Amino acid sequence: MASSGRNLGWTLGAAAVLAAAALAFWLMGSDEEPNPLDDPGPSVVARPSEPRIAPEPLTLEPPPDRFGPAPERKPEAPVTGAVEGRVTTADRRVMREGRIEALRGTLSSMPGLVSLTSLDISAELGPDGRFLLADLPPIDDLVLRVDGETFAITEVGNFIVQTGLTTDLGDLIVSPGMDVLGRVVDEYSRPVAGARVGLFIGDRSGRRPSDEERPSRLVLSDEAGRFRFAHAPISSFAVTVSADGFAHAMAHGSVFPGERPASVSALVTMRRTQPLRGRVVDQRDGSPLEGALIRAVPLDLELGGGQSVTDADGRFELTDIAYGNYNVEAHMPGFSVGRDRTWTERDNFYIEIELQKQGSLQGFVVGADGKPVTSFDLQPQFHRRRTAPEIPTGVFRRIVDKDGSFELANLEAGFTCVQVWAKGYALTESECIRVRRGEDVTGVVVTLVRGAVLHGIAVDDRGEPVSGAKVTLHRNRETSIPLLRGTSGRPAYLKDTRTGSEGRFVLRELTGMTYQVEVDHPDYAIVRRDNVVVEVAQEQETSPFVLDRAARVEGVAIAPNGQLQADSIVQLTTVGGTSRRTSTDGSGRFVFRRLSPGEYQLACFGKTMNLSEVLRAAMNPPEKFLVEAGRTITRNVIKPD
Repeated sequence: MASSGRNLGWTLGAAAVLAAAALAFWLMGSDEEPNPLDDPGPSVVARPSEPRIAPEPLTLEPPPDRFGPAPERKPEAPVTGAVEGRVTTADRRVMREGRIEALRGTLSSMPGLVSLTSLDISAELGPDGRFLLADLPPIDDLVLRVDGETFAITEVGNFIVQTGLTTDLGDLIVSPGMDVLGRVVDEYSRPVAGARVGLFIGDRSGRRPSDEERPSRLVLSDEAGRFRFAHAPISSFAVTVSADGFAHAMAHGSVFPGERPASVSALVTMRRTQPLRGRVVDQRDGSPLEGALIRAVPLDLELGGGQSVTDADGRFELTDIAYGNYNVEAHMPGFSVGRDRTWTERDNFYIEIELQKQGSLQGFVVGADGKPVTSFDLQPQFHRRRTAPEIPTGVFRRIVDKDGSFELANLEAGFTCVQVWAKGYALTESECIRVRRGEDVTGVVVTLVRGAVLHGIAVDDRGEPVSGAKVTLHRNRETSIPLLRGTSGRPAYLKDTRTGSEGRFVLRELTGMTYQVEVDHPDYAIVRRDNVVVEVAQEQETSPFVLDRAARVEGVAIAPNGQLQADSIVQLTTVGGTSRRTSTDGSGRFVFRRLSPGEYQLACFGKTMNLSEVLRAAMNPPEKFLVEAGRTITRNVIKPD
C-alpha cells in the first residue's frame, strides 16, 4: 500500500507538472486543444499481486476540489440593431455602385433648420444594389444618405432601429437628379476661367450661406467660363463664385414644387473689386478699437460679402467685394454690435462706426438658509423691454465659487435675469434687473428653492409594466409635429429619465410649473399628456401612463389600371386628427409604424401633391378602417385618376 501511495503521489506530481506545461503552452497563444492521447503520462509499476492501474488522461481543466466548476458563460444580449435594403431607381433599375451612410435627425426642406448628425456607420452597395448597416444604436430618427456618381445624393427617413433585429427597409428610390450648368463672365461678358464655384442645395429665399456652411460640391470654371454640377438633387439652389482679381459673387436658381427638370442654368457676372475702408471707435471718447470683426453683408443677391479685422488705429479694409449696397457690421467683445450701410449713390466708399460699451451684472446665489451655494449652473436671460419675450444669451455654464458669486459681462441695454440650478434644488429664475448702457450692476441675490419630485408608472394596454421607456418633460401643450418639437433648445428644467424593470420612473429636482410629459418606447405608440402640474418642493405621483402596443399599416399603392405607383406620396389620416405621409418604394409598397389604435383613412397623391388632388380627396374622403393595438393591417390604396 505504501508503494501504491508513492506511485499515486508520483503520478499526481507528474500530472501537475504536465498540466503547468500545458497551461504555459496555452498562455503562449496556442489555438489548438491538447490531445491527451499524445502523452499517456508516467508508467505505473504494479506488484504481481496487484492489478495494473491504467493512467488517467490529462486535461487542462483545473481540479474541481480546488477551483470549482467552470462558470457557464451566457451569451450577451444584443444592444444594437441593423437595417438592410436595396437602392433602385423609380423604374426598378438596380444601383450597383454607391455608398450609404447612417445619420440621426429630422429631414427638412429648409436648409440649416435641422442638422443631421453622422453615426460614422456606412456601407458600399453590393452588385445587386443591396446594403446592410449593422451595429446601429436603437433609435427612431435614423436617416440614410445615399451617394453615387450616377444619381443624385438622396436622404430618406425617418426609420426605427430595434435592438437585436435587422429591419428590411425595402427599396430606397434614387433619381438621376438634375445638372446645374452655368457660366462665369466679367462685366464685359468675357469668360472668367479658373473661378471657384460652390453649390449650396435648398431654397434660401435670398439668404446667403453662413460662414460655417460648406458647399455640397465645388468645381472650377473652364477656359470658356463654364461649370457643371452633374446629378445634383432636384431643388432650389445657390452658387457662390470667387476668382482672383474679382469680388465674391452669388447666383440663385429656383425649382418649383413638382418640377423635375433635367438641367437648370445660372449666369454669374463677376465684378472688379472696390475696396471698402473705414474705422471703428469707442463712442465714449472716440478712441480706436483694435481687433473688431467687420462683416459686409450684401443687400443685392448677385453680390458676395466679405470680412476683415481692425488694426491698432481701428482701421479696416475689405478688398474682395464689389461696389454696391451692403450692411456693414462691427463686432467687438464688451461692446454692442455697430452697424452702418453703403449704397451706390454714396460718394465715398468709406464708413466710420461708433461702438457703445455694454453693461455688466454681479450677484450671489444662496440657499433658503441664506448660505452660499458654491457650485451651480447659470443661464442669462435678456428682455429688450420688461414685457418683451425672454431670450437666452450666452451658454448655460457651470460656476464654482466659495462665496456663490457670479458676474455677467457684455450685457445689452435692457432687462437681464438669470436662471440658476444646483444639485438638490429646482431651477430658479431671478427677478429681472434693468442694466443701462455701460452700467455695472452689483448686489443681486438669487435664492434657490428645493426641487419637486414626480413619480409615475408606464404600463401597456394589458396592464403589464413597460420597462426602458424614455420619459421626457416638455413645455405644456407643445406641438406634436416632430419638426417643431424643441427647435428652440431644451431649457434645463425639461428633464428626462427611463422607466425601470417595474415600469416606474422618477424625475427629481423639478421646477414647480405645468408640463407636458412624453413616454416613448419603440414597441409602443408615443403617449403625450398635457397639464401635468408639479408643485414647488413637493413629492407627488401622476396617474399611470397607458401605452398602446404599436400598430402598423402597410400596403401597396396602385393606379386604377393596376399599375404600381412607385415613388408616390401616401397619406394616413386619423379620423378627426392629424396626418402622416410617406413615399412608396420601387415596388409601390408603403408602411406606417408606431400607430395608436383608432380609425384611419388612406389616400395616394402620386409623385407630388397639388392643390386639385388635395381638394378632390377632401370632397371624396377615403373609406375609414379600424386599427387595433398591436395589429398589422394590410390595406392597399388606389390613386384616383
